[in-house]
Amino acid sequence: MNRICTLTSIRFFMMMLIVFSHFEFLQRYNESNIIYNLFFKNSYFAVDFFFIMSGYGMMLSYTRKKNTFPNISLKNCGIFAISHVKKIYKLYLATMIIYLPLQCFFDIKVNGLSLVPLVLFEIKKIILCIPLLQSATGIHAYSHAFNSVSWFLSSLFCIYLVSPIALKFLDKIKKTSTYTIILFLNFFILFEAHIYLKKIEITTFFDDLVYSSPYCRFLYVTIGMILAKLFLSSNTKLSNIIGTKTECFICFISLIFIVSKNSIATFFPTMAFYNIFISIIIICLLCFIFSFQNGFISKLLQSEKLVTLGNISMYIFLIHYPIREYIDALIRFSGFKDYQFFGLVNAVITIVITFLISFKIYKVKAHYDSNKK
Repeated sequence: MNRICTLTSIRFFMMMLIVFSHFEFLQRYNESNIIYNLFFKNSYFAVDFFFIMSGYGMMLSYTRKKNTFPNISLKNCGIFAISHVKKIYKLYLATMIIYLPLQCFFDIKVNGLSLVPLVLFEIKKIILCIPLLQSATGIHAYSHAFNSVSWFLSSLFCIYLVSPIALKFLDKIKKTSTYTIILFLNFFILFEAHIYLKKIEITTFFDDLVYSSPYCRFLYVTIGMILAKLFLSSNTKLSNIIGTKTECFICFISLIFIVSKNSIATFFPTMAFYNIFISIIIICLLCFIFSFQNGFISKLLQSEKLVTLGNISMYIFLIHYPIREYIDALIRFSGFKDYQFFGLVNAVITIVITFLISFKIYKVKAHYDSNKK
């Protein structure tokens, strides 16, 4: 199974959903506050997609290479995890260093830390962030240290450390019915984990166990792995059924869910919890349907430009947040934070600079890789 271009392109649209959700500064203005909270404060769906896609991609890759896949050991699990983050690690460190002065500024100006506590606090965060272990703490101050969005890479790295065990275990199962049972069991465990971990967040200092920690996100990744096995075991008859109509249907459902879930949760607060599981189901259908690459929308998604945008999505992810934070800090402490115009300027400049830097990195890397060959 070669790389599925349609899913690579969808990565870009999901990433932009995350970028837009990070324009929290729009909540400061009456005109944009409602629009932001209803439509743009929507990162959960896209973040869930990336974790499920990580498991999905790992299983597809493992299926191709399982004859040469190394035995399970601490060393090999470490090598596996490092190999999955090494392409993005230098950029991760760069964004962390770039964000460090602003982090220190906020800790002094906003949190009121004096020099010695500040230095000790930053050293503790650096010790955790360099080996990508900050999300394992389950504490927001550490998991979201420096470049706040890097918790995602940290959580993935921790999951990669144990993923070879999950891949080997799931690959031993041969019956499709067994995969279906395990998938439903995974949903049940995830449901219980959300409730239990949320209680821990409320009653202890571990305040970031549900959204950012690998303990909960591992279950999303395993859902992706199981989904990949179900896709690989699907027959030709199913492939013939899935086409343009099916793709249009799942795109319509996804769009309706994304634009309406916040509104529904406003009137029915309990739906906020159940929306988590509805989004997982929609994401699974989205990945499964577009894996066949049969319909008209798939043909559009396989265009070279969209695939390239999908390939730079992780660059966009790591780069946009420090830019957004620096511009917002400049606006806030220059006395212009009450003017909506400057909020819109922040959004536009963040997107433009992020894309320029991301494309530049992509081109430099492509040039380097071609010379290396």
